[in-house]
Amino acid sequence: MTQQSLTLRGNQKTGSNDGAGLRNEIDRASSRAWLVWERSGLSAHNPFPAARGSHLLGLDAVRGIAVLLVFFHHAVIYSGLESGSTLDWFIRALGKSTWIGVDLFFVLSGFLITRVLVDAKGSPTFFGSFYGRRILRIFPLYYGFLLFALVIYPSLPNVREGQTFSEAQSWYWSYTSNVHVAIYGWGNPAGIGHFWSLAVEEQFYFIWPLFVWLFNRRQLAYVAIVCFVSALFLRLHIDVYGDPLQAYVLLPTRMDTFAIGAMAALAFQGQRAPSSFIPYLWLALLISGATILAITIDRGGWNTHDEVVSTFGYSVMAIACVCLVSLASQIKAGTLLARASRALGLTTFGKYSYGLYVFHVPMIMMLREAGLQVHIAPEIAGSQILGLLIFAATSFAASFGLSILSFHYWEKPFLKLKQYFPYQQRVTSSHAVDDYLDLDRKTGPATHVRH
Repeated sequence: MTQQSLTLRGNQKTGSNDGAGLRNEIDRASSRAWLVWERSGLSAHNPFPAARGSHLLGLDAVRGIAVLLVFFHHAVIYSGLESGSTLDWFIRALGKSTWIGVDLFFVLSGFLITRVLVDAKGSPTFFGSFYGRRILRIFPLYYGFLLFALVIYPSLPNVREGQTFSEAQSWYWSYTSNVHVAIYGWGNPAGIGHFWSLAVEEQFYFIWPLFVWLFNRRQLAYVAIVCFVSALFLRLHIDVYGDPLQAYVLLPTRMDTFAIGAMAALAFQGQRAPSSFIPYLWLALLISGATILAITIDRGGWNTHDEVVSTFGYSVMAIACVCLVSLASQIKAGTLLARASRALGLTTFGKYSYGLYVFHVPMIMMLREAGLQVHIAPEIAGSQILGLLIFAATSFAASFGLSILSFHYWEKPFLKLKQYFPYQQRVTSSHAVDDYLDLDRKTGPATHVRH
């Protein structure tokens, strides 16, 4: 359908006897409608529409990678592995650094949440649908597990964190456990200390919809840039006057990870990345990856307490993560990468990543307290690798099995209620149209610049 045909239909409806002023008004309205239609990602000029609710298969694999990295981190540090051999030293050093899976989760959240919110902007149920659907996805498992941790977990044998959790539980119920960590340190309860990242994400979910609602896409991109730069400056300030742990666990200091994900979503919204842009993503990934490797070698690891890692390092890691997320978002079903991700189990692990993240640390702690450690197996050439494999495999199998059961028998009934929180059809108001036209004020509405 062309712009001229839209204009002709408008003239036919109003009649040939209408005045010139009315015809001019219809011409302007049809031009606006054409621009909104093209920008919606559904026109013939855009072969890759990102329909509302469309599923990006490659991002399941990214979730799978992220949760495996975090699991490996905790499995290594709680397994009792010592640096007795060169292999054990390398595995231990690697395990101490794979907390970066959390950064990957943050970038992924910024990308996906911004994508959903921008696509839903203009819906009369914008806030209600978003918060309703988030609550149904997150709260049942989170609060269900807190009930378990408060009532059942403290009563289990050899568990020493129960009383401490009872004293600190208000921080967990209110999704502010990251603030508790920033003030008091990790301390106890170690079994749910990893919930700090869930608190950070929930805080982002709470505030970001308001920014999307208030600003058009160009303005929102500027907001994201400010958030990215501000997070770095806050961490530099904390490096001088505060504790690196605060830079690690607080939303303002980790906002660059969410912001850069949001920037990628804004760049790709309505269409997949042009093929000519993909080489630049690979180049950025190569440069950021090389920088991360150089810092890791120079600083003896990728540690949160290191002043370089906890300042510039986080931003470099955010760039590497957003390149990975952006490239993964372009993976199409049936391609070699899609089949490989499925064959390796990454998409499956990604599907159950939320439950895996929640359950894996408590399961690791329970098995450790029950006596399952690396020393239960004999050493091989002076290495404890066999014991680590047994410990990690047992912990992962138990966590993964529990996450599957939780998803299908506890979380899924709540997810079915999402049908009561649909994103109603976008209202093409003058405000919504102006959001699109604002992108082209320098070139004029007839230019139809594609984004």
